Formats: sequence, structure tokens, C-alpha cells
Amino acid sequence: MEYYNRIVCVTYEDLTSGRDAVMKRNTLKSLLRRNPRWRLSEGHNGQKVLIDYYSLPLRYRQLFEAKHGDPKELLEKEAVRATLVFDSEARAFFTGYRYDKGTETNTGLPVELVEEYTINASVLNILLERYSDCRALRRACGGTVRGVWDVVAETSEELRDRYGHTLPTNVARLRERINRYKKDGYMSLISGKVGNRSAAVIDGDAARCIIALK
Repeated sequence: MEYYNRIVCVTYEDLTSGRDAVMKRNTLKSLLRRNPRWRLSEGHNGQKVLIDYYSLPLRYRQLFEAKHGDPKELLEKEAVRATLVFDSEARAFFTGYRYDKGTETNTGLPVELVEEYTINASVLNILLERYSDCRALRRACGGTVRGVWDVVAETSEELRDRYGHTLPTNVARLRERINRYKKDGYMSLISGKVGNRSAAVIDGDAARCIIALK
């Protein structure tokens, strides 16, 4: 079971393997012949055949969920288990960031702030994906998208335990931070307490990161 273009999909193996299979292989083949649109991936060149789960008749979905569980919950839990991928462009941006600090000019961010901001950006990238996937999954299930931000906040707290990010714990403030990050990118993570931001200078590597994000 996996996403394909944000659609929940199952494979032949998911539906036909084991003694308590959801259906026989020939039954599935017959269903797909009569309903070719259910097949979202043809399975050529060693690729798996992917089938739109929510196109399957209700009785088969009930059998599947009795055996495996709710696919919505399974995929959401799988998303939480995703390993954090550190954003190398964020690190380059924060390393190259320069600002005025009192009488000092061209001051770089302390190493600990570069690390903090890089972790925060990396976590925000995951939270944005989580939000998008969760909305798509709930819509595919015909459900409401209410409560998606609560799910995102739960993911944020799990990632806080693992990686020690410093994003807000409050759902409303976290939502605001995510929306600001979507709009302003890495700059949104730099505290206003860090020197004179109006006089900030971004070196070549960091500038290229900004261009790449636009």
C-alpha cells in the first residue's frame, strides 16, 4: 500500500496474498479488465501494479481493513516514521547569512543558531508534506479536512522528541509559522533579535539557495 499521485493505492500482493486473501487473483484480474481506470500503474519494467483502493467495491475494502487495518491510519503512521532529511540548502543559507551587530559588521550566525535553524527548516519541510498528504488522503476517503492541523502538530511533537527542534508547540502558532515559511522561506526562521536584519547581507552560496527556492 502506498501513495501514487496522492491517491491511496494497493497492489496485487496486498489483495491476493496469504490464506485469508481479500480476493482471489483471478477475481482481481476480472475486476480490472472490467474497470481499467482502477489500475493507476501498469507494472511495466518490474514496477508494481498499483490499484486505486477507494475504487474497489465496499465488501473488498471491508475485508482488506479487517486484515490490515484502516489504510488512512496506516499511511499517516508511516509518514510519521519518515526519517528527517536535513536540508543542505538551508544550512548553506544560514551559514552564509551576514548581519550588523552593534558596531560589528558582516557578522555570521553562531554555529548553534545555524544548527537550530537548519533543523527547524528540515522539520518544516516534513510538516508541509505531512499537511499536503493528510489533506489529500482525507479527501480521497471522502472525509473532512478538519483536524489536519492537529495531526500536523502531533507530528511536530514526535519530531521534537527525536531532533530537538524549537518550533511552536501551540497549534495556532505552529500553523502561523508554517504559513510564514511557505511565504518567506528560510528568512522567516531568523529571529528578529539577531542583529540588524535590515542591514543583512547574504553571500553567494546563500543567495543561490534563495534563487533556487523561487
